[in-house]
Amino acid sequence: MSTSLSDPVGAGPVPEDGGGGAGTWAEAWLWSVRHRLAAELEEAVPGPDLAARLGGLEPADMDDAALIEAVAAWERLASWVAAGQARVIAQLASLPRRRGGAFVADQVAACLSTTGAVAENKVALALAAERVPAVGDALARGEIDVRRATVLTDELRRLPDAAAQDVALSVLPGARTCTAPQLRSRLRRMELLRDPDGAAARHADARGQRRVELQPVADSMAWLSAYLPADDALAVHTTLTALAGEAAPDDSRSLDERRADALVDVANGGLRLRGDWSGACRSHPLHHRLERDAQR
Repeated sequence: MSTSLSDPVGAGPVPEDGGGGAGTWAEAWLWSVRHRLAAELEEAVPGPDLAARLGGLEPADMDDAALIEAVAAWERLASWVAAGQARVIAQLASLPRRRGGAFVADQVAACLSTTGAVAENKVALALAAERVPAVGDALARGEIDVRRATVLTDELRRLPDAAAQDVALSVLPGARTCTAPQLRSRLRRMELLRDPDGAAARHADARGQRRVELQPVADSMAWLSAYLPADDALAVHTTLTALAGEAAPDDSRSLDERRADALVDVANGGLRLRGDWSGACRSHPLHHRLERDAQR
C-alpha cells in the first residue's frame, strides 16, 4: 500500500521565539510542518520499522523534499543491514571449527555467488568492526556508510586496539560530513598525534617494502607503478612535471603524456650511460609478450 505525501492542513501558527535564533528556528519548524514525511524520514533511525515505512512509500507520490530524505533513509538502512551482516560474519569466523578468515571468506563467496575479493572485504570489515566496536556501532546506527567504515577500519588496523578505539571515538562525530579521502587524511593525522613512535616504526617497515612493479595491459601498453616514501615520490613527480613543462608551444601532447614521455626519456638516458640500453629492453619478458601481442 502506498503512502501519499501532501502538505498538511491546519498546521497552526508559527511559535514566537524572542531568542537570537528565532528566524532559523522558525524556518526549520515551517519546513517540518510543510514537509511532514521528509521531517519524519530525516529523524528515523534505521531498523525494521524504517524498512517497513520505506517499503510502503510510493516514490511517485512524494515531493522533492521527501524523495531526498528517502534517499538518505535508505542509505542509513543499508548501513544497518551491513552492520547486521558483519556481526553474523564475525560470529561465523569465531566458531572453533572454522579455520580463520580465509576459510570464512570462501564460504561467504560461495553463499553470495560473489568473488573472493568481495567476500574477503566483507570478512575484513566484520572482524575489524568487532575489534573497534565504535565503528560497528556507528555503522549500525546509520551514522556512517560502508565506505567510511572501511576507511576507518583500514586506517585503524595499524594501531593497538585501545588506541584504535580512542581515535575512532574522536573522529566519528564528524565522519558523516567527510568524504572518504578527507576521513582518511584526518585519521592519519590523528595516528601521528596519538602514536608517533608507532607511526615512525610502521613507516620504517613500509619503507623496506619499496618497489617498482610492471603490469602488462591491453593494446600493447603497460602500467609502471612505484611504491616509495612520500617525499621521494613527490620529488619524482615534481621532476617529471618540470621536465614536461619544457615542451614547445606547439606541442599537442597533454601534461600527462609529457610526464610519461619524460619518465621514458630519463630511463632511456640512464640505460644509454650503462651501455646497450636497447638490448636490456629487448631481453625483458614484457618485450617478448608485447611482440607476441602485436603479431596476433
